Amino acid sequence: MTITPRHLAVLAGTFFAATAVIDIPHEQAQPFVSTFDYVLEALFALALGFSAAALWSHLTSVRTRGRRIAWSIPALGYTVLAVTAGATHVAGRDVGGPAFPIGLLLVLGGSVALLVLDLRRRLEPRGAGIVLVAAVVVMAVLGDGWGLIPWSAGWFALAALLSPSRVGTPVREPVAA
Repeated sequence: MTITPRHLAVLAGTFFAATAVIDIPHEQAQPFVSTFDYVLEALFALALGFSAAALWSHLTSVRTRGRRIAWSIPALGYTVLAVTAGATHVAGRDVGGPAFPIGLLLVLGGSVALLVLDLRRRLEPRGAGIVLVAAVVVMAVLGDGWGLIPWSAGWFALAALLSPSRVGTPVREPVAA
């Protein structure tokens, strides 16, 4: 069986949901003091890692340079976030420093770039930019714990958009008048 971007997006959504199950009722200590602190961070790092993998994997099917760059920006952001969360898990305390906010800015900025392409009907699959921006913005508004639910939902929605019947249809370029 070949692992597709769709499978990776489902895994990202699943791990974000699992992280929410622990994060909503549990306040993570700094430095970590319980097994739940470590499990929470491991699940979060996995969710972010699968998010990055889904975007990098989808990138192989993107045809034009501009669109590849637009997909690469949030992929890089999720990679930075995954590495930071993984390092935090290993260290048992927050070690992200400025890397985590930079990763979030890359995720948001890249998602906005995809949104613009999506609204201009130049993105494949259609709706992906809207889903990615909405998930990140609602996550940020709700914050720790509860914000993981829309992030999870966004990845499940992206998985649905990445279905084989929706991917592979060429994006029409506008005709100059």
